[in-house]
Amino acid sequence: MGQPVELPAAAAVAACLRPHGVNVGEAPRLTLHGHGHSNLTMALASSSGSIVLRSGPPGVHIPSAHDMAREYRVISALASNASTFRAVPEPLAFVPPPNPFERPFYAMSLVEGVVLRNGKNQPDFVADAAVMQRVSCAMIDAFADLHRVDLAAVGLADFGKPEGYIARQVRGWAGRYEKSQTDDVTTMNELRVYLERTMPEDAYPALLHGDFKYDNVVLDREDPARLLAVLDWEMAALGDARMDLGTLVSYWIEPGDGAATRKLAFGPTWAPGNLTRAEIVERYAARTGTNLDRMPWFHCFALYKLCVVAQQLYARFAAGKSQDPRLGGMLDALRLLSLWGVRCAEAGAIVAAP
Repeated sequence: MGQPVELPAAAAVAACLRPHGVNVGEAPRLTLHGHGHSNLTMALASSSGSIVLRSGPPGVHIPSAHDMAREYRVISALASNASTFRAVPEPLAFVPPPNPFERPFYAMSLVEGVVLRNGKNQPDFVADAAVMQRVSCAMIDAFADLHRVDLAAVGLADFGKPEGYIARQVRGWAGRYEKSQTDDVTTMNELRVYLERTMPEDAYPALLHGDFKYDNVVLDREDPARLLAVLDWEMAALGDARMDLGTLVSYWIEPGDGAATRKLAFGPTWAPGNLTRAEIVERYAARTGTNLDRMPWFHCFALYKLCVVAQQLYARFAAGKSQDPRLGGMLDALRLLSLWGVRCAEAGAIVAAP
């Protein structure tokens, strides 16, 4: 979906890291991971091993959307001795401009392991229901533990404003939809009305990851139920923990969901042995003591966010800014997910996806 990205010379990047205490070995090589339409993740390999670099995309000057200093601050805080959640890569250095990227970037350790993605080529253990039960339990326990981090102890008490977070999110995402809207989708209008009229009060301030799912987690190859690191902290914020849980649950596709929705899965949550959405909510509540009576609302809001992202991508396609056929299918994804949201709103429960 993204445009080709031209990377700077690896030797120049290695040289600019040395004053920051990061010594890269001989014959450095810099390679890009992923498509480059969001923050960039790169591997810098050399005779002394590999490290990972993160930067914003080239030519994009939206600090709030690609704030490398903010990302680095989060993983540094969580990696500190004061943190009770330390499943992050080791932060190595933050490098502001001037540098070969001509924009801020940071370096962190490479965490080697297994990352579960959706698709046919899955690790053998995904077919083992007993293993996947342990993996999904470990995933939810780590997620709950993240929300229990003492923000003051790790120096993140001023990382954001949890007061009014829910209202700001609803207002912000509704605004994004209005700006990118191309078609009149009745279920989107219905979902927005439901979200605005039944909005809960903020109650559980915590550090939110914002995108917690299987393909952002590194698992141990020898013991997949051992979570080594959580990646991609670009959407981290202080807010109501239930918003983060809503996002995770909205990603969690089950075997009983509709075939069209199952194609949108971000990882093998459908594999036998995985916790169900209801079991996730129950386990999280037991571990954190959070009252989750309003969980259907948070699930609906998470679906609304996914719909808005789909709309933004489709708008690029409709405007002729991209020929990627995947973007052309995003309007159908929006219709499907907003229908799911409306059905959950009407039932007052998280029901099976269409």
